[in-house]
Amino acid sequence: MVIYRNRAELLNQLTSPNEEERKNAINVLRLLADRQLYDDLVQALLSETNPSLKGQLIEILVRFHNKGLVPLLFMVLKTESDPNLIIKALWGLGELQDYKSGDIIKDFLFHDDPKVREFALWSLANLKYKEAINDVLQALKLEKDNEVRRAAIKYLGSLAPNKQAFEALKKSLLNDPHEENRIQAAIELMNFWDPRAWEDWRRYASKKIAPEDAESFSAELDAIISRYEDPRILNLFAITLASEKSPLVREKILELLATRMTDSPRVKSLLMRVARHDADAHVRTFAKNILKII
Repeated sequence: MVIYRNRAELLNQLTSPNEEERKNAINVLRLLADRQLYDDLVQALLSETNPSLKGQLIEILVRFHNKGLVPLLFMVLKTESDPNLIIKALWGLGELQDYKSGDIIKDFLFHDDPKVREFALWSLANLKYKEAINDVLQALKLEKDNEVRRAAIKYLGSLAPNKQAFEALKKSLLNDPHEENRIQAAIELMNFWDPRAWEDWRRYASKKIAPEDAESFSAELDAIISRYEDPRILNLFAITLASEKSPLVREKILELLATRMTDSPRVKSLLMRVARHDADAHVRTFAKNILKII
């Protein structure tokens, strides 16, 4: 690596007409991340013509988490055609967490390049940008690329407890042609389970109750268990365990249930059924091992 004697020399190289010198200067700045150089880096981004070096400058600038960079990233998206540079700008907007930028990002859901579409979805998920859901659902109907479909599923998971997102994830779990995407849908569906229900269950289940209060406590506890055993998720997972052809997907669902709902009588019953009747010996063993632990 080139060693620079002082800041002025480094900045001079950053604006050099020689592309190799600019590249060396950027490599040094990547290590320094000096906030005092922010304005100089912005100027370098505005004047740089090499898409690869522009992308590297965006990487460095995003690390400062300065939302003043957002308009510059908008400009990159509007004026540049290089897919890798567009990806850097989309990534930067997602990292900077500027919610309003979602309206610009969603325009790239139908871009020709699948990696651009994937990063647009990643950024929207990072922003939890719910206003894009109809565009994403439309894109998901047309999308053939497996990685992009998975990114769309992750976006839907970021919108919990949105009912429209939940219904779309149900369809992905039951119908997506790729097992990796069905597994991702199961993972994202767990975002819709209320973690506070677990705390309530623990607190009430450990209470010591006087005999005269037993009846009212029992009714209250039944309501808590019902919320804890979220029937939307449990019923859906029970259907999937019965109909899913991939052992890997069935194992993942068992793992998710055991991790998040270990005290649920319904989950234990479901695990016992799988341990006895699943068509795959490995899945049956997996269920038995979970039952031993919980």
